Amino acid sequence: MNIKTVVRSAIFFTALMFFSVSGQSSERQVINAPQNVVVAFYTEYLSALNNPDTESALTKSQNAIDKYTNKNLRKLQDENDSGADYFFSAQEACPDWLNHITVHQEKIKNNIAELELNLGVGNSLSVYDVHMVMENSHWLMDSVEFKSRKTESCYQD
Repeated sequence: MNIKTVVRSAIFFTALMFFSVSGQSSERQVINAPQNVVVAFYTEYLSALNNPDTESALTKSQNAIDKYTNKNLRKLQDENDSGADYFFSAQEACPDWLNHITVHQEKIKNNIAELELNLGVGNSLSVYDVHMVMENSHWLMDSVEFKSRKTESCYQD
């Protein structure tokens, strides 16, 4: 091998490593943004609830809870005796919620994020406040508080 080939190879592998590391770190930052964590949680959680296999649905919903929430939220969920699902304050999810998950009004200060979550559109629109905390360099949901619902039923006019 001559010097030019060695230098070219070294430059190529250095560039390859740089772009690989850069892509990984920016991907982590994007995935771990507070609003993306909330959307990912509700996507996984609502998808699990739509699973006709009850055992699989329970496993998948618990996996989403374990992945995106902290101990405080899990304690609040365990203490919830309202008969409604803690994460959407209703006994059943509206069918269009899975396809209409949006997050607004993000405020971040000192490893705390306050978000507004909208599930659904039109008559099924439900609004929640989501409190998040940074733990071990990851945003986790700390509490979910119901704010409003356009109608009592997903199908009311």
